[in-house]
Amino acid sequence: MESFRTIVTVPTPALQRQPADTFLMIGSCFAERIGERLLNSRLNTVVNPNGILYNPHSMSMSLHRLLRNEAYTADDLLRFGDVWHSMAQHGCFSNRDKGDCLAGINQSFAVGRSCLDTSDVVALTFGTAFGY
Repeated sequence: MESFRTIVTVPTPALQRQPADTFLMIGSCFAERIGERLLNSRLNTVVNPNGILYNPHSMSMSLHRLLRNEAYTADDLLRFGDVWHSMAQHGCFSNRDKGDCLAGINQSFAVGRSCLDTSDVVALTFGTAFGY
């Protein structure tokens, strides 16, 4: 016996990322967790500019809107009870004040739009939810 270990040669990955790369994460809570790890590693990353999205249709609508640079307006909001919501965003953007709700949505949208223009990697993680 010449060696007490197994030597494994790991091939170089076809896709290699650099520390200066920019990442845009869109999708499920998996995108949140991976994006959080990228951010904790000090990598330039934007995570879920619309909040967590679980179905492909919602993700597609978000990407199309980002690509068209189509900010949200007050007409995109609806009121349920005392809270304003957007059907295109996660509930984390909901707010009792309509102006604050819209401002939060558009601030996150602007960050996502800027990142999309410069991203080296756009990662989409699909969940198992249905869109209605």
